Amino acid sequence: MQDPAGSTIAYALREKGKEVLAVSESLLYLEDVPDTDLIIFASRHSSASKTPSFTVHSPGNFHLAEFGGEPFTLGMASAIANRVFLEEFQRKRFGFESFNISLEVTHHGPLLRVPSVFVELGSSSAEWENIDAARLVADVIVSGMNRLEEMEDLEVGIGFGGGHYAPKFTKYILNEECAVSHICPNYHMQHLNRDLIDEMLRKTVEDVEVALIDWKGMKKIERDRLIKMLDEIGIDWRRI
Repeated sequence: MQDPAGSTIAYALREKGKEVLAVSESLLYLEDVPDTDLIIFASRHSSASKTPSFTVHSPGNFHLAEFGGEPFTLGMASAIANRVFLEEFQRKRFGFESFNISLEVTHHGPLLRVPSVFVELGSSSAEWENIDAARLVADVIVSGMNRLEEMEDLEVGIGFGGGHYAPKFTKYILNEECAVSHICPNYHMQHLNRDLIDEMLRKTVEDVEVALIDWKGMKKIERDRLIKMLDEIGIDWRRI
């Protein structure tokens, strides 16, 4: 079984009468997918801490391609989808208050030609095989899909800095009228260049209006270098 959480969530979605496309290979290395507006990957989240979690993120690699995709290449992302599914986890978490909810930074494959989003259940087998948690994820996916068209007036941004679980960005987009597609974390800032920033812009299906900077989430030397590149590109930026 490649993904026990994906299997449990798929079961919960089928309980709701929803059609699910199952694949035998790892989602991280997929290449051929249907031509559609959005691919939602219902999958597991793993962490060394095994903290119970619900996570949302875009695919792509700011450095090496250790788990699918290509080096220094991002997948197509939807800021609106990231915001909607994260918000739905926040709205529906009754009974699962002990679970962390976070928007993760951009990481791993696959590299697809259509926008995609990971909606994940973590972080250990205790959660992956929990049918009640899987039913909550299924509810989030179904209700989120129904809300995608409602969110057109949100400001769309890309993000820079902070740790893997992007606490500043998670809090910001849950409290402001903003949605974020790709996030480059602090641990990849040394690899960031203008080409990768252009990639973040091009690989966001919506028009990006602002770059959000986790001001304390990176060293000053990297922050100054980032701001210089953003000014050269001509994109507005804001500290959070």
